Amino acid sequence: MSAGFAFDGRIYKVMPDINLICEIESELGGIAQLLENFTDGSWRISGLVTMTHMMLGAAGRDIDYRTLGNKMISEGLESYRHTACRFFGDIIMKHQEQRRQVQVVE
Repeated sequence: MSAGFAFDGRIYKVMPDINLICEIESELGGIAQLLENFTDGSWRISGLVTMTHMMLGAAGRDIDYRTLGNKMISEGLESYRHTACRFFGDIIMKHQEQRRQVQVVE
């Protein structure tokens, strides 16, 4: 389960781990709520830039936050929003699968 996304001519793959999830939730809020916001249109550009900045950092890419934000705005935000939705959705689906497995065992 990894989110792959293109940035600056490269493909970055980000594996969700607890450090990244805690950083995202501390800065932006709960994963389920973020997925809902990014899906229903109630998201903020600054939140998307922050999320992308964290994901790039987790993939080993260091870039200035404002430089990233300006680049994202000039390129268009939809591909980044789509990546965020995939990333959050993968985490939630994995959690739901694990819950179903636990219920079957009980």
